[in-house]
Amino acid sequence: MRLQSRLLLILASLFIVMGGVVYYDSNMRLKNDYLEQENKLAVINIKRVINTMEASKQSLIQYTNAWSQWDEAYHFMVKKSDAFATSNFVPGTFISGKINFFLLYDAEGHFYFGKAYDLVNNEFMPIPEDLLAYLNDNPSFVMNTNVSATQAGIIPLQSGNVLLSSLPIITGDGKGPIHGSLLMGYYFTEANINAIAKATFINIKMLALPRNENDALWPILNTLKTEPYVIQAINPNFSYGYFLLNDIGHHPLSLLRIDLPRTFYSAGIATVHRHYLMIFLIGIAILITTWLLLKKFIVDRIMNVSEQISTIYTQGKFDKRIRPSGKDEINTLILSINSMLELIELTQEQLKYRVTRRTRELEKISALNRNLFTEVGQHKNAEAKLREDEKLLKKMAYYDTLTGLPNRAFFFELLLKTLESAEPGEKIALLFIDVDHFKRINDTYGHDFGDHYLKHIAERMQTSLCKHDISGRLAGDEMIVALGKITDKTAVNTAVARLLAHLAEPMTINKVVFNPAYSIGISMFPDDGTNIEELLRKADIAMYHAKKTPGNAYRYYSEIKDVSSTT
Repeated sequence: MRLQSRLLLILASLFIVMGGVVYYDSNMRLKNDYLEQENKLAVINIKRVINTMEASKQSLIQYTNAWSQWDEAYHFMVKKSDAFATSNFVPGTFISGKINFFLLYDAEGHFYFGKAYDLVNNEFMPIPEDLLAYLNDNPSFVMNTNVSATQAGIIPLQSGNVLLSSLPIITGDGKGPIHGSLLMGYYFTEANINAIAKATFINIKMLALPRNENDALWPILNTLKTEPYVIQAINPNFSYGYFLLNDIGHHPLSLLRIDLPRTFYSAGIATVHRHYLMIFLIGIAILITTWLLLKKFIVDRIMNVSEQISTIYTQGKFDKRIRPSGKDEINTLILSINSMLELIELTQEQLKYRVTRRTRELEKISALNRNLFTEVGQHKNAEAKLREDEKLLKKMAYYDTLTGLPNRAFFFELLLKTLESAEPGEKIALLFIDVDHFKRINDTYGHDFGDHYLKHIAERMQTSLCKHDISGRLAGDEMIVALGKITDKTAVNTAVARLLAHLAEPMTINKVVFNPAYSIGISMFPDDGTNIEELLRKADIAMYHAKKTPGNAYRYYSEIKDVSSTT
């Protein structure tokens, strides 16, 4: 291959490799960054809608407060006055406040007085029986025991959902004693949702709750049981945000969906594509410029020298000399070649035969040396690669690739040896460790962030154990530890407390500070079982009982009262 072709191939290869690295890095980082920012913006918009709905509740509470903290209403509850009811519970009161219901309950939670008004037909209407029945079944909503108490929420009725507030009836200066509760509210309809959408400039749609698993919204409803909201990407240009509308008992009433245009993400992807094009064009320009400079200042001059030497050699005219050019290393090479030509010219006839013969011998020896050196190098490379492959296979077979802890199979192998070698009277504690809220960390910060979180936990775990202990990773966020040389539960409590104290220390990852929490289930050998399967199952059961106590709790299987209900 000619020198020009080699240089061009090297430059092209470098361009392709560097372009691939830049493309991969940009594709991974920039797109993920744009997606993360888009999710943050979506969360902000969802919270805006939620806050606006909460503001509607607060507005109703403020309006109710003006009536509940009023001396006339206070005295009305002491002695029902027809004049008060006639002058205040008039159509104007309902229309000006956009209120459908005005209800009064005494201090014992009994219905005292009330009226309902139809804002559509502008006429009084009967108070819905199911509303009174609902309030009768929920006395805590109509009995305010504190002068500063405020309650508000949505109540589902056959005639529609009602947003209702409940405040204690007190004097104008805000003092008691409390003489009952004042409830005011209105039908919370699609018009209210549209008003919130108009106020937030976000399209909102109220959806019925899915009733079975065949409904497309069923997975979203299941997720909303544990998460405050769900963001679902529909296509590259559009996403939906979902959250629940709950009643006063925090039971789901309906599903609210907001439209989230992916403007930021689409613009980001377009920017990434322009970024790719710019890098490609700049790379091509650099490649061409570099090639032209190399060709002009190096390749062409070397080719010129090569052609002159070839002509001298072909014609056998060693009295000719190569023309110098420049004042660099190539020119030094030309002068050296000219000196050699001069020497050759002086000794050509005397040494021609010897030089020719010796040159052939040296060429053969040089070729043999090169072949031998190449074979030795290939052999060493093969041995090194074999050793590295052996180390890698061993690590993949016995250790978890993320945390470096023994994997499930290797841990069970080590545990089996420990159980078999246990002396009479010796106990072994098996700790089933679950990392609390790990899914929330993954969903919030991404799986790469979650991997770093697990690595830090594994490092802390390894530095917290004694030489008789073994640890491993079962799967996901589930870790397992076997404490050896244990005599009683006191020693286990000490070891577990030391382990939790180290694991629960604040952790900082990418400038985000966490306070890790764990749930640990403990089974004892041989008290709870004599084989790995039984010990692991019982430690898992104990761990789920530990999760009922929030924040770094551990439970022994032997301390669980109703084991049969969990097994």
